[in-house]
Amino acid sequence: MGLDVAIVGGGAAGLATAHLLDEAHRVVLYEKEPRLGGHIRTLGRNVPCGALPAGVHLDAGVIEFDRGNFPFFHELM
Repeated sequence: MGLDVAIVGGGAAGLATAHLLDEAHRVVLYEKEPRLGGHIRTLGRNVPCGALPAGVHLDAGVIEFDRGNFPFFHELM
């Protein structure tokens, strides 16, 4: 079965790459943080942040992946 592939980083690019290569290769994804997602996270919602006032959320989402320019990426999501 294929190659041994190491992917460093569990953000959007790393997760998409691991997904695309997984069926043909042996893939291991390395991420230093306790959660996957990289910059596609929201502080105070899917990442706890006690420093934020109640009801305030900071969205660190990646706006570069708009549907018009990245249709394949949106299909993966």
